[in-house]
Amino acid sequence: MTLMRFSQNHRRIKQGFTLIELLVTLAIAGILVAIAVPSINRLLDTIAIRSTCSTLADSFSLARAEGIRRSAGTANLVYVAKKCTGTSLSDGWAIFQGGTGTADRCYGTTDTLLQSVDTPSRGTVITFGKDSTSANVQYVGFNGQGLTRSTTGAFVAGSYTCKITGSTAPNVTVVINALGRVRQSSQ
Repeated sequence: MTLMRFSQNHRRIKQGFTLIELLVTLAIAGILVAIAVPSINRLLDTIAIRSTCSTLADSFSLARAEGIRRSAGTANLVYVAKKCTGTSLSDGWAIFQGGTGTADRCYGTTDTLLQSVDTPSRGTVITFGKDSTSANVQYVGFNGQGLTRSTTGAFVAGSYTCKITGSTAPNVTVVINALGRVRQSSQ
């Protein structure tokens, strides 16, 4: 009986981890996190870029449909344009029906607002084609036939590229032709 009591007292049940096991586990977890973070950032950038360009393409399509529905004339177009408080489409944009406006068309208080889009996420930048000095960089108007027009009556066509500066995520481009048709392409 004494022998049995002696073995029961010295038998230890392990509970928890040793310090070395814990340190090895933390080191492995740290390595996995260090490998995963850049991939996660690229994925989040890709999602933000696609979302922004998809919203922009949807805005062009809505403005075109509203231009046709409202039978907008040459002097009363339905626009997709930067907000007057911003410097570019990268600061958000609005869809509205407005009067003749100016060459630097933006949503103002006398216009009929149809939709407003806030600043894109993760610093997504929207650039127009290769010529950033073009008159139609910051807006596109649609008339009653669904055709693109500027405030001067000229047709508008071009491409808007969504990207995040310094990111390795692929850019997405929204292309709009003079007939008002919109398509997206990834680069």
